[in-house]
Amino acid sequence: MRVTVYAGVINGVQGRQPPPSSWAADPNNEVSVWLIELKEEGKFVLPRAKGGDAINRSVYFLEGRCVLVAGSEFKKHNRVDVRASADTEIAHGGCSRCALFYSILILQYHAKVLTKSYLRILHVQTQI
Repeated sequence: MRVTVYAGVINGVQGRQPPPSSWAADPNNEVSVWLIELKEEGKFVLPRAKGGDAINRSVYFLEGRCVLVAGSEFKKHNRVDVRASADTEIAHGGCSRCALFYSILILQYHAKVLTKSYLRILHVQTQI
């Protein structure tokens, strides 16, 4: 497993410093961008956000055949909105002919920062 932190903090790892005048510069906004690459049979737990349900968190499944997000299976090119107030497990989905790596992008931000329409990157969205 590999986690790349582009913005924010996860498990003590800090991403690049944002510009001082951006929303991301305020740690209360919890703006984060993480790329998680799982090997077959891999698992990763997204820790709950400090801001709880005031934080929006979306999981974008980019590569691989299927993945489990909080126990529900999704195929690639799906976006799943998850509750940031709870830990969320992301795991290999058990599909046959799986890819060696799964790429999962996590975007997180305080609800007051951006509207969801700004972040519509992938065409399917599901909510857990």
